[in-house]
Amino acid sequence: MSSSTPNKQSFWTTLPGILTGIAGVVTASAALVGALATAGFFDDDEPPPTVTSTAEPTATERPDEQTGSPDWVFTDFPDWVEVDPDPAIAEDGFAILTAGSGYSFVFNVANEGDGASTAIAIEARLQCGGVSETLGFASVGSLEAGGRTQGSVEATIPRGFAGSEDCVLIATLDPENDAAETNEGNNEVRSASLYVQ
Repeated sequence: MSSSTPNKQSFWTTLPGILTGIAGVVTASAALVGALATAGFFDDDEPPPTVTSTAEPTATERPDEQTGSPDWVFTDFPDWVEVDPDPAIAEDGFAILTAGSGYSFVFNVANEGDGASTAIAIEARLQCGGVSETLGFASVGSLEAGGRTQGSVEATIPRGFAGSEDCVLIATLDPENDAAETNEGNNEVRSASLYVQ
């Protein structure tokens, strides 16, 4: 009797082997395509055009040529503010403002920094005891380094402060800190004590 040995086939030549091989090739191809797409290999987008300008750059675009920073301050102490009409003066030398009356407060200011400044605001407040009320705002235009100017606030003294003896006028340059300065700590001044009648 003759013995016959079964014909052994390799797994990869059978249908399940062929399907497994195809699945492996598809999976590897998909991974390769995903990696190339993530790397931007298939992007057809052209880079945006570059814009060139023939305009002369400004000082802010040329850091090596910047002129410095501004520093707004009140000046001409003790006359940093002029009040019109002139307030009455009490026997003890304190100024007397009249509640319900209108006044013009003219503030003397300067840019003591080493660079030009942008326009800023001045806020004028009256504080009596622990109560503070904004009287108004003045706008001061841009100023070169070393320049001086004035800002004027037209205001009516609040009637609620009548009879107050512990009052001060407070003025603040750039109250919202909109302008960058070399010293942000010197933007507020207070008057000597005054009365409101």
